[in-house]
Amino acid sequence: SVYSEMLQKELPHKILAIVTPQKQDLRFSSDRVFLIHTRRGIKDMEISRAISEQIGRLYFNAASSSTWDEWLNVSFVEYLRIIALKRQEISAFYQEIASKKLLSATLQPLWGFEVPEEISQYQYDRNMVLMQSKGVLLLHYLSERIGESKFLALCRAMIDQRIGTTDDFLILLQQETDTATAAWFKMLLKSA
Repeated sequence: SVYSEMLQKELPHKILAIVTPQKQDLRFSSDRVFLIHTRRGIKDMEISRAISEQIGRLYFNAASSSTWDEWLNVSFVEYLRIIALKRQEISAFYQEIASKKLLSATLQPLWGFEVPEEISQYQYDRNMVLMQSKGVLLLHYLSERIGESKFLALCRAMIDQRIGTTDDFLILLQQETDTATAAWFKMLLKSA
């Protein structure tokens, strides 16, 4: 997969992806099987994106989905998907980044966003937009600051150490880069 190539980490087993047109928008995944139901007319690109997202979640899954730290799972998966685009078509990469900037412009800062115990579909969708746009944009800024190869090394260290909280991520970022970069990124999380 693109993830194993970029992260230089293989998954410990084979994965089976089953795409079926039976029920709309229902997805199931385990660590070995992805079952993706599609609707009529869905494009191969959308199916590929859904499979890529599920594979990415096998690498980035240490953060709890019941806290705002879930951005570590969702944002990293989405940003690595976009980095893969850059390797295929540079203009598509910059279109995705521009789209994330537009979506992020009116959103709250990522730091400490609310994840209620009883979450409505509206709040869930809003949080996903926040993580998939602002979170991705902040990771893009970080990658631009430290360089893509160092960013991918940071991703590998996150996976190896099972980083599941933002505080632990910031400690790792400081260890892998420097204090100024970690402080700068924390400021972005709190204010951008």
